[in-house]
Amino acid sequence: LKSRCCQGELKVKGRAGVAFDPNGIVFAVSSAHNMVRLYDTRHIDQGPFATFCGKGRTDLDVTHTKFSPDGKYLLCSTNENYMFLLHSFNGTQIQQYTSHQNVSGLSLEPSFTADGKHVASGSEDGSIYLWETESGRQ
Repeated sequence: LKSRCCQGELKVKGRAGVAFDPNGIVFAVSSAHNMVRLYDTRHIDQGPFATFCGKGRTDLDVTHTKFSPDGKYLLCSTNENYMFLLHSFNGTQIQQYTSHQNVSGLSLEPSFTADGKHVASGSEDGSIYLWETESGRQ
Protein backbone atom coordinates (compact mmCIF):
# COMPACT_ATOMS: atom_id res chain seq x y z
CA LEU A 1 0.00 0.00 0.00
CA LYS A 2 1.91 2.99 -1.22
CA SER A 3 -0.46 5.69 -0.11
CA ARG A 4 -0.54 8.40 2.52
CA CYS A 5 -4.31 7.99 2.90
CA CYS A 6 -6.26 5.33 4.74
CA GLN A 7 -7.33 2.64 2.26
CA GLY A 8 -10.11 1.15 4.36
CA GLU A 9 -11.28 0.23 7.80
CA LEU A 10 -12.23 -3.19 9.11
CA LYS A 11 -14.23 -3.87 12.26
CA VAL A 12 -13.80 -7.15 14.12
CA LYS A 13 -15.04 -8.55 17.42
CA GLY A 14 -12.45 -8.40 20.16
CA ARG A 15 -8.84 -7.34 19.83
CA ALA A 16 -7.59 -7.63 16.27
CA GLY A 17 -4.14 -8.81 15.26
CA VAL A 18 -2.74 -8.22 11.77
CA ALA A 19 0.10 -9.82 9.81
CA PHE A 20 1.22 -9.34 6.21
CA ASP A 21 2.47 -12.14 4.00
CA PRO A 22 6.09 -11.88 2.79
CA ASN A 23 4.97 -10.24 -0.48
CA GLY A 24 2.82 -7.62 1.25
CA ILE A 25 -0.27 -8.47 -0.81
CA VAL A 26 -2.26 -10.62 1.60
CA PHE A 27 -2.87 -9.79 5.23
CA ALA A 28 -4.32 -11.95 7.97
CA VAL A 29 -6.66 -10.56 10.60
CA SER A 30 -6.99 -12.54 13.81
CA SER A 31 -9.82 -12.05 16.27
CA ALA A 32 -12.32 -13.71 18.55
CA HIS A 33 -13.82 -17.18 18.09
CA ASN A 34 -10.53 -18.81 17.02
CA MET A 35 -10.83 -17.17 13.59
CA VAL A 36 -8.34 -15.84 11.05
CA ARG A 37 -9.50 -14.03 7.93
CA LEU A 38 -7.35 -13.35 4.85
CA TYR A 39 -7.70 -10.16 2.81
CA ASP A 40 -6.16 -8.97 -0.43
CA THR A 41 -4.75 -5.45 0.02
CA ARG A 42 -5.89 -4.58 -3.51
CA HIS A 43 -9.52 -5.52 -2.77
CA ILE A 44 -10.14 -4.75 0.90
CA ASP A 45 -13.66 -3.57 0.11
CA GLN A 46 -14.60 -7.08 -1.10
CA GLY A 47 -14.12 -8.58 2.35
CA PRO A 48 -12.05 -11.62 3.23
CA PHE A 49 -11.32 -14.14 0.51
CA ALA A 50 -10.73 -16.90 3.07
CA THR A 51 -11.71 -17.57 6.68
CA PHE A 52 -9.94 -20.21 8.75
CA CYS A 53 -10.69 -21.55 12.19
CA GLY A 54 -8.36 -23.53 14.42
CA LYS A 55 -9.53 -26.98 15.50
CA GLY A 56 -11.14 -27.32 18.87
CA ARG A 57 -12.66 -24.62 20.98
CA THR A 58 -14.31 -21.59 19.44
CA ASP A 59 -14.23 -19.60 22.69
CA LEU A 60 -10.54 -18.75 22.24
CA ASP A 61 -9.36 -15.43 20.84
CA VAL A 62 -6.53 -15.53 18.31
CA THR A 63 -4.31 -12.74 19.63
CA HIS A 64 -1.41 -12.85 17.16
CA THR A 65 -0.84 -14.26 13.69
CA LYS A 66 2.43 -14.50 11.76
CA PHE A 67 3.17 -15.72 8.25
CA SER A 68 6.14 -18.02 7.87
CA PRO A 69 9.08 -16.54 5.92
CA ASP A 70 8.00 -18.46 2.79
CA GLY A 71 4.32 -17.53 3.27
CA LYS A 72 3.25 -21.18 3.43
CA TYR A 73 2.06 -21.18 7.06
CA LEU A 74 0.21 -19.00 9.55
CA LEU A 75 1.29 -19.26 13.18
CA CYS A 76 -1.56 -18.30 15.51
CA SER A 77 -1.42 -17.71 19.27
CA THR A 78 -4.46 -17.54 21.51
CA ASN A 79 -5.40 -16.10 24.86
CA GLU A 80 -4.62 -19.47 26.50
CA ASN A 81 -1.69 -21.92 26.36
CA TYR A 82 -2.60 -22.98 22.85
CA MET A 83 -0.97 -21.99 19.56
CA PHE A 84 -1.59 -23.58 16.20
CA LEU A 85 -0.11 -23.68 12.72
CA LEU A 86 -2.34 -23.36 9.66
CA HIS A 87 -1.55 -23.94 6.01
CA SER A 88 -2.04 -20.43 4.63
CA PHE A 89 -3.57 -21.57 1.33
CA ASN A 90 -6.27 -23.97 2.51
CA GLY A 91 -6.53 -23.40 6.29
CA THR A 92 -5.67 -26.98 7.26
CA GLN A 93 -4.34 -27.15 10.80
CA ILE A 94 -0.83 -28.63 10.59
CA GLN A 95 0.32 -28.51 14.20
CA GLN A 96 -0.52 -27.28 17.69
CA TYR A 97 1.83 -26.11 20.43
CA THR A 98 0.74 -26.27 24.06
CA SER A 99 3.82 -26.56 26.34
CA HIS A 100 3.96 -22.89 27.29
CA GLN A 101 1.96 -21.34 30.16
CA ASN A 102 -0.67 -18.67 29.66
CA VAL A 103 -3.15 -18.97 32.54
CA SER A 104 -3.70 -15.19 32.72
CA GLY A 105 -4.73 -14.89 29.06
CA LEU A 106 -1.74 -12.77 28.09
CA SER A 107 -1.25 -11.70 24.51
CA LEU A 108 1.90 -13.74 23.81
CA GLU A 109 3.51 -13.11 20.44
CA PRO A 110 5.11 -16.16 18.81
CA SER A 111 7.63 -16.02 16.00
CA PHE A 112 9.29 -18.09 13.28
CA THR A 113 13.03 -18.44 12.94
CA ALA A 114 14.43 -16.85 9.76
CA ASP A 115 14.49 -20.21 7.96
CA GLY A 116 10.96 -21.08 9.16
CA LYS A 117 12.05 -24.43 10.60
CA HIS A 118 11.26 -23.51 14.21
CA VAL A 119 8.68 -21.47 16.10
CA ALA A 120 9.22 -19.79 19.45
CA SER A 121 7.01 -18.31 22.10
CA GLY A 122 7.41 -16.74 25.47
CA SER A 123 5.54 -18.11 28.45
CA GLU A 124 3.82 -16.58 31.42
CA ASP A 125 6.44 -18.13 33.72
CA GLY A 126 9.27 -16.31 31.91
CA SER A 127 10.40 -19.34 29.88
CA ILE A 128 10.99 -19.32 26.13
CA TYR A 129 9.79 -22.38 24.22
CA LEU A 130 11.10 -23.54 20.86
CA TRP A 131 9.42 -26.16 18.66
CA GLU A 132 10.14 -27.68 15.27
CA THR A 133 7.55 -26.04 13.02
CA GLU A 134 6.06 -29.05 11.27
CA SER A 135 6.61 -31.86 13.79
CA GLY A 136 5.85 -29.80 16.90
CA ARG A 137 8.78 -31.48 18.64
CA GLN A 138 10.14 -29.33 21.48
